[in-house]
Amino acid sequence: KFVHHPDSLVLASHGRGLWVLDNLKPLEAFTHKVAQSPFTLFKTQPGTLFYTTDIGDPAPPFYSAPNAPVGVTIAYYLKKTYHRTPAEKKTHTSPVKIEVETHSGHVIYTGYGPAHSGVESFVWNMTYTGPRKMDFGHYWMSHGPKGFRGPSVAPGTYRIRVSVGGHIATTLAHVVADPRLHIPLARYVAQRNAGLELASMVTAMDTLLDRIHGMQGELAAFRTTVMRDPKLKGRFGAVLKSGARLGHKIEALLISVYNPKRQHNVPEGSLRNPVRLHQKIINTYTLVIGNYAQPINHRIQRMIEHRRAELEAALNRFNGLLDTSVAQYNRLAYASKAPTLMAGPPLAIEPVTP
Repeated sequence: KFVHHPDSLVLASHGRGLWVLDNLKPLEAFTHKVAQSPFTLFKTQPGTLFYTTDIGDPAPPFYSAPNAPVGVTIAYYLKKTYHRTPAEKKTHTSPVKIEVETHSGHVIYTGYGPAHSGVESFVWNMTYTGPRKMDFGHYWMSHGPKGFRGPSVAPGTYRIRVSVGGHIATTLAHVVADPRLHIPLARYVAQRNAGLELASMVTAMDTLLDRIHGMQGELAAFRTTVMRDPKLKGRFGAVLKSGARLGHKIEALLISVYNPKRQHNVPEGSLRNPVRLHQKIINTYTLVIGNYAQPINHRIQRMIEHRRAELEAALNRFNGLLDTSVAQYNRLAYASKAPTLMAGPPLAIEPVTP
C-alpha cells in the first residue's frame, strides 16, 4: 500500500516491512532541465523546534525506524563533482557554501555541504553559528570537536543562500515551534537574545585566552633561541628581562580567568581545582541555550550581568597591558632588532545582531 503525504512517502508490504521517504521534494522537482543544469537548489520543508528530553536508555526499538534529521534539510543538485582546494581542506570547508540569513539579510549561520555530483543534502540544525573556540586546552561541555553549538533561532522564516562554482541560489526556510506546545514567541526571542549575548562573551573570553597563549609562546620561543647562544644572551639581555616581566603579568591575568591545573575535558575536574571566569561563562551559556523557550528570570539575568562585568574588567586589564607593558617590550625589541610580539588590537565584547 502506498500512502502519499505532502513531500513524503510511506510504503508498507503486507505488514512485513515499512519504508519512509521523508523528503521527496528533490524527486518531485527533478526534471530534464534540472539534470542538464550545473546547479539547482530545491525548496525546503519546514523545520520544527521539537521539545526533547533525556529519558535514559530506551527499550530496543525493534519496530521503529530512524527519525528524520532534526532541522531544515537543504537539498541541491550538482551536475559534476567539485573537489576541495588545499585551502578548503586546511579549513575543513568545501566548495558548497551554505548561509542562513534573517529577513534583514544578516547572516546567522554558515555551513559547508557535500560537493559530489547528483542530489546532495545538508541539514541546518536551526541554530546560529556557535561562539569561537579557543585554539588550546579543552572544555568538557563542548558540543563536538568544533566547539559549542549556537543558540536556537526563534520560529520564523529565514533565507537560505547556497553558492558553488560561481553559481548562487536562494530559497526560504520556515522554522516552526513544537505543535504540541503553546509557548509565546516572546519566550523564544528572549532565550535567543540571551544566548547570543553569552555567545559573544564566550568568543571574547576565548580570544583573550588565545592572545595570551600566543604571546606566551612567542616569548618562550625567543628565550629558548637566545639561551642557546652565549653571544645572543649578551646582545638581548635587556629584552629577555623585559620579556620576563611581561610574562609574569600576562600569566597573572591568565590564571585569574582560567585554571590551567583543572582537567577541562572531564566534568569532575572542578572537584580539586575550582573553575574560574572562563568556565563560569561557559556554564552560564550552556545553561541558557540548553533549555527550551525558557524565559530569562531575574536570577539568570543577574548572573549574566555579573559575568559580563567580570569579563569586561579582564578585557580592560588586557587592553591596559597592550598600551603599556606590551608596547614597551615591542619598542625595546624593535630597537634591539629582536622579534616583536603579535599582540593584535584591543579586545571587547562585540554587540550582537539577532
